[in-house]
Amino acid sequence: MVLLISWFFIVLFSFYIYLKILKLTANGRQIGCGILFSAAMSVVIYALSDSMPLLRFVMITLFAGIFAGLMTRTRLDLAIASFSLANGISYGFWLMSNAVVYGIIWLLPIPETDILTMSLASLPQFGLVYGLFSIRRMRNGMPFLREKGAGVVGLVISSIILASILLLPNQDISHEVRLVLIISAVVAVVGIIVWWRRGLTNLYKKRMQQRYIKELEKTPHRLVFC
Repeated sequence: MVLLISWFFIVLFSFYIYLKILKLTANGRQIGCGILFSAAMSVVIYALSDSMPLLRFVMITLFAGIFAGLMTRTRLDLAIASFSLANGISYGFWLMSNAVVYGIIWLLPIPETDILTMSLASLPQFGLVYGLFSIRRMRNGMPFLREKGAGVVGLVISSIILASILLLPNQDISHEVRLVLIISAVVAVVGIIVWWRRGLTNLYKKRMQQRYIKELEKTPHRLVFC
């Protein structure tokens, strides 16, 4: 039950981030399908968590990306790449949210239960996601992802986040290694935001240059004779 709640919100927020970074709007039917798909995917992932832990990440990236692309009528390669990036951000925020909730429970006299922790963790997770897209420069999403090869860096950073979270439950690693994995995931999330801002800046400069060239082409050329 606890892991189901956790997986549900991770996949659901991945869909929300996916829509935001591609600046897409969803109607009521698409929202309902996204919620149902998140619930179904969380059940499947939970069933595979012990026997095939690596497969769950492939399923989220591939199947959910294809579903998101078909639902929003987006090019499949762009949809899979964008959903993988959205999933990495969602995972990173989930990890940060759990750290915040566990810290609060440790500091305050709150009875600790796994269901309570996971339920409370969804609140700061939503706050981080909503707050990210409340930033003025982030409201337009990642339009540069539509350009060929633009999402490679984001996919690499997302892979770092997913790899770190995949290794965290391993009982054979030490507390020091686990701490390094958590820090790596958080740093990777920050890296995505920095890469995002840089991508927007480069896209803005490119469009300004194209606009300047078009204005020059419209300007009549005059020959000056001495």
